Amino acid sequence: LYNDGQSGSSAPQFRNSIAWGNTAGGAGTVFYNNAANPLVEHSLVDVADKTGLETNCSSCVTDNGGMLYNQDPLFVNAAAGDLRLQSCSPAINAGDSTLIPADLYDADLDSAFAEKVDIDRLGNDLPYPNTQVDMGAFEFQGIAGGSVLYVDIDAPVGGNGQSWATAYRNLQDALDNSVACPNVSVDEIW
Repeated sequence: LYNDGQSGSSAPQFRNSIAWGNTAGGAGTVFYNNAANPLVEHSLVDVADKTGLETNCSSCVTDNGGMLYNQDPLFVNAAAGDLRLQSCSPAINAGDSTLIPADLYDADLDSAFAEKVDIDRLGNDLPYPNTQVDMGAFEFQGIAGGSVLYVDIDAPVGGNGQSWATAYRNLQDALDNSVACPNVSVDEIW
């Protein structure tokens, strides 16, 4: 994120967001700040701490809390542009729902402009399934961590094990998933 406030002031707000595998051009890690004072909160960034966000400045970034530093967001397939979250992503339910902006451009096309944005970039409910929003552009639509994983040999290829419709095709995939998320427990495999 290249923030240049040289011809005035620049105070961008980076909220409920993910910056992973990005650079700020040749001048920085995640942020490059030239006469800019960004506010960051409830976001996941791939630097060790707040100082990693402060390129070309000293104490110019305001960290308002809720940050996840240097934790892999576990995108479904970042190399292919699929930035949805896997079921054990640390970004699930880690955002701050009070920071969801007003629906000024009527993203859900319901002619209500005073409400908060209530859908993500794919049109999925926001937040889902409770009141805590995820970090990033896409709200995870399954059960975080999946306390039950489903296996069906006749399921379509590429399932995530979150339901019978999206079941894994073999038991080994479910077993691998059950240990892939050290912070989440899988109670049953059906």
